Amino acid sequence: MPEVKNTQNGELQKIQLNILREFDLFCREHNIKYYIIGGSAIGCVRHKGFIPWDDDIDVGLFRKDYDRFVELAHQKWNGKIQIRNYKFTDDFYHCLTHVVDTSVTVIDHARIKPVYTNVWIDVNPLDGFPRFAIRRKLHYMHLRTIKTLIVLSKFEALFDMNKRRSKVEQFVISIIKKVNFAHHFDTKKLISKLENGLRKYDARKERYVGNFLGRYKEKEIMPTEIFDETILMDFESLQVPVMKDYDTYLRNLYGDYMQLPPVEKRIGHSFEAYWKI
Repeated sequence: MPEVKNTQNGELQKIQLNILREFDLFCREHNIKYYIIGGSAIGCVRHKGFIPWDDDIDVGLFRKDYDRFVELAHQKWNGKIQIRNYKFTDDFYHCLTHVVDTSVTVIDHARIKPVYTNVWIDVNPLDGFPRFAIRRKLHYMHLRTIKTLIVLSKFEALFDMNKRRSKVEQFVISIIKKVNFAHHFDTKKLISKLENGLRKYDARKERYVGNFLGRYKEKEIMPTEIFDETILMDFESLQVPVMKDYDTYLRNLYGDYMQLPPVEKRIGHSFEAYWKI
């Protein structure tokens, strides 16, 4: 199979853009509201598309819209574009959903052992959190405990080796590598338990909502009103929905998001990709 070179502004981005196009058309057809979130939202605002050195796309949907999307997409997408979700995919152990292009195989080298999958975009559920700070903190910590158990149960497949760690974290990781937690936990049951916990608070009724699975942890939890309205913004050749108050959203996550990071921090993912022929 001929290799698709992992140039951050090359073939992978073109494939992901096409997946986003299919996702956007599907959501429009079925009246499903979504948002461009995370680094992809920075891409819209700062670059009118991909961050040049980045190679992923993140979208977010309120939980009820997310559940509806997963159900419909599983029923209707069975060709080149498909979804990967823990309920339908045996070797998928994430709490979000991937929309994938099955014509391209990806080897993810960011894990302890290489993971074989397809080029994808991330579809993240946005969930409600309690209005009172103490209850919000306790709820968040409960969910984090379950998520930690999920990672431990499938450590080699889920642990991200590219993240920077403190010396204490590195020491703990060295211990974990020596212990086989897979025999002690049922990963799929843990994911189901986490999803049930995330569903406890309705995002459309609570004052706070967040992408619990996001990398910025509690910073991801914000006032629900930020998501009340959307505007269309350019993302390469597409126009996609971004929260109208994107400035508050992005500053909560990144601070001065218009400032480019130092060159040494402009890093994409550790992928190899191959066309199927």
